[in-house]
Amino acid sequence: MVSGGIMNNVPGRCTDATVLVIDDEALIRQSITTYLGDSGFTVWEADDGPNGLKAAADHDPEVILLDLRMPEMDGLDVLAEVNRRHPETPVVVVTGAGVLKDAVEALRLGAFDFISKPIIDMAILEHAVSRAVEQRRLRRAHQQYQSRLEADVRSRTQDLQHRTDQLERANHQLGEEMAQHRRTEKALRQSQRRLSDVIAVFEGFIYAVDRNFQLTFMNPRLLEHTALQSAEGVCHRVIYHNAAPCAW
Repeated sequence: MVSGGIMNNVPGRCTDATVLVIDDEALIRQSITTYLGDSGFTVWEADDGPNGLKAAADHDPEVILLDLRMPEMDGLDVLAEVNRRHPETPVVVVTGAGVLKDAVEALRLGAFDFISKPIIDMAILEHAVSRAVEQRRLRRAHQQYQSRLEADVRSRTQDLQHRTDQLERANHQLGEEMAQHRRTEKALRQSQRRLSDVIAVFEGFIYAVDRNFQLTFMNPRLLEHTALQSAEGVCHRVIYHNAAPCAW
């Protein structure tokens, strides 16, 4: 026996699944270790509850086989500690025929299954261990999927929030620009009204022409002087009483 109560690490044909056997009876531990090792499991052993808890912490087995009748620390107490420290690890309890009441209590406390001693058919034990391994792996796969899903949701939520913030900033900027445009437009209208008022009372002549020297605007004083109703489309030279073409 090595220190810490770890007695064996017997890999079988493969190390696809790991098992910890906690039992104070060396012959039972060895029998289980040999059979499961030959079936492809990696098996660790511990000879009592405290050493079993240490082995569980050191190796994180996928399944624990736990005897319910041990010195120093009762199997039910070990089960409670395993559930507290390693809630994902399924526990298969091994108990004598005379203490089935304890096995029922172990199931109530969260044990995955129980096997009665003496173990006549090791295949039954292997089947229980395989089912426990499958359950743990399914749970872990589900948790990993859920974690990835939650991470994806968080990422998408953050991205959506970032885009929402950008949109809000763009909307705020657009609102500011529209407000500025309205202020500018209002100021322009006021300026135009003031300019129109000045033009309306100006006693001289004011006119504007385009690039082709067509009149585009004449103030009221000039319209009255030329007897025109509008400046639109009229050659500016009409101002000089000359309707000739508008070559400069």
